Amino acid sequence: MSELYLEGFTQNRELSWLKFNERVLHEAANEYNPILERVKFGLIYQKNLAEFIRVRVGSLNNLRKIDSLTRDSMSGLTSDEQIHYIWQEICRINENAEMITDQLYKDLRDIGVFCGSYKELTEADYDYIDGQFIMKFSSGFKPQFADRSDISENIKDGRHYILIDTYVDNTRKLMLMEIPELLLKGVTVRNSVGVSLLLPLNLIRLYLNNICFPFIPKGFIAFTAFRNADIDFEYDDFDLGVSAIERVKKMLDKRGNSGFVGAFAYSECVDNTLYEELIDILKLSDEEVVLCSSIPSLSHLNSLKDYLPEHVVLKNSFPELHKSNSSKNNRNNLINQIMNRDLLDAYPYDSMDNLLEILREAANHSKVKEIKISIYRMTSHPRIIEYLIKAAGNGKRVKVLIELRARFDEANNVDWAARLKDSGCEVYYGTKRFKSHFKICQVVFKKSFSEIGEQELITQVGTGNYNEATARQYTDFSLITSNRKLGNEVSKLFDNAIDGIIDNKFRYIITSPSCMRTKLIELIDRERVKGNKGRIFIKVNSLSDRQIIEKLSEASQAGVKVRMIVRGICTILPGVDGYTENIEIISIVGRFLEHSRVYIFGSESDERVYISSADIMNRNMDKRFELAFPVTEETCIEKIKLIMRMNMKDNTRAKFLLSDGRYVNIASNDIMFDSQERLLSEFGDFK
Repeated sequence: MSELYLEGFTQNRELSWLKFNERVLHEAANEYNPILERVKFGLIYQKNLAEFIRVRVGSLNNLRKIDSLTRDSMSGLTSDEQIHYIWQEICRINENAEMITDQLYKDLRDIGVFCGSYKELTEADYDYIDGQFIMKFSSGFKPQFADRSDISENIKDGRHYILIDTYVDNTRKLMLMEIPELLLKGVTVRNSVGVSLLLPLNLIRLYLNNICFPFIPKGFIAFTAFRNADIDFEYDDFDLGVSAIERVKKMLDKRGNSGFVGAFAYSECVDNTLYEELIDILKLSDEEVVLCSSIPSLSHLNSLKDYLPEHVVLKNSFPELHKSNSSKNNRNNLINQIMNRDLLDAYPYDSMDNLLEILREAANHSKVKEIKISIYRMTSHPRIIEYLIKAAGNGKRVKVLIELRARFDEANNVDWAARLKDSGCEVYYGTKRFKSHFKICQVVFKKSFSEIGEQELITQVGTGNYNEATARQYTDFSLITSNRKLGNEVSKLFDNAIDGIIDNKFRYIITSPSCMRTKLIELIDRERVKGNKGRIFIKVNSLSDRQIIEKLSEASQAGVKVRMIVRGICTILPGVDGYTENIEIISIVGRFLEHSRVYIFGSESDERVYISSADIMNRNMDKRFELAFPVTEETCIEKIKLIMRMNMKDNTRAKFLLSDGRYVNIASNDIMFDSQERLLSEFGDFK
């Protein structure tokens, strides 16, 4: 893809993201992973790609309608050109994905799972499948005749459909049918050879005549189409209070009826008539519909564990996380412990129990008068919500800033907001112009609690969401401190986010949208003037802010050693002579999603360490309330640096980014070092 890059040291954001998702896909082919985990990576790849098409391709479609000439500053591509190259890449990667899926099917045979094969099925098995069809599927099939002009209105985003060619009284008719979710899971048969999984396409072929009866199908095309999800609030008209919830609901309705931006399809026809009609119905170009070798869904692999013996599942999965026998942190009366020292947890190696225990104690503590928390995404059954509700019931003032605009979690957040409000919590929905993306929780005590007569605060800041499920799947940092100076500044940021005030009068913390870009540039320049003695370390999910990228290049040209871990989007190219020769970048894709953000500037006594909610992207700098929080206690700093050093040593999950945009494996010399597995085994609550 080197022809896509301008002379210089940057690359296109969207094509960079596709490379990330391709690295996820490669984990589905990585024999170092247990086979059932390889299946998971395949499912994650597919889910990631669907969201990318909805959001990023949707955004480019919006852009080309209003400005088709402006070129992307990173790659020199117009919106049309970006869309063209994106679909080229998606088609290329999809061919690889199909080969990997075929290999997964073959490798699953080693654990007794036979996918899509008829050879292992007996007559009794077919009787069972017939029974399953009658009991489970037949009622879910609701094929409907439809005029071409009406079909698109009935197609829901991301759902799977069959468009069937039939004849009625010698007149050609089109029939549209949504594939039931149950059928997408296939039919699993336990028999003498193990487990036989009849795939959705097999089932459709077997029963299509039954489905269409009394009409005769002549051919069909199976497809899933994606609608534009880059539909956000009209910020200028966004009202706070109850009307904010109404606006979310309207926005979700609008998203469900937006135009199509891409599709995947499988055709079983003697000619291209249905395929051409589908393109016309969806109002897409030929390159925006990817032809597949099967129904574009891996849902049938999602529930394999339910049909396998427990010992087979355990042997072919990552070892389960179990609490260690002796957790290093005594959680009795944790509030008093935090008053004496800071506490840093590294998820998922440490559990979320320390934060949960702080909230549990605070809900019942006689000297606690207030709890504040900002919520972006939550799990389905959070203990955090339970403790907040209990605190409100015990007379504490509970202030919850919940961001209703967390993409694809809007409806979930609306429900939590209603429940919290009904339980006596004060619920705030953010501001007109900026999303609230920072992660903070504070416990505020009555002044009488303090021996010095001042108000005490316990402040927790994190790099990830208050989601107990993802805390065992994502790597994140959570710092809990009683530092009053830092706590007072975080409290002010919380109030700013509620009121929509941009205030950069902070001495210690770094915030956006007021000053984060400026402060990060100042810290980069601080190292630049040191020349080859300067040191910068950055770990983020995405890096695409042009101004900061240019400053990192200037630091590199001055001799500063810049090391970065960038999991996903990375629009700077390292190792480019004259620009970025002193920049080294790796990406880690492994068992856990690397999600923590860390900024380290300088070394030894001149070192400054921050954990942050913000990636280095325009949206984080300009359109969100974000926080970079200074880590001051030496034990916490050393823990962060230890984890970062181990990440940088990884030669199993990590890949180097080269100057031409390619990612390559790191030479291992046959000594494998998987940083995530090593960290899991060496410390933390889980073993």
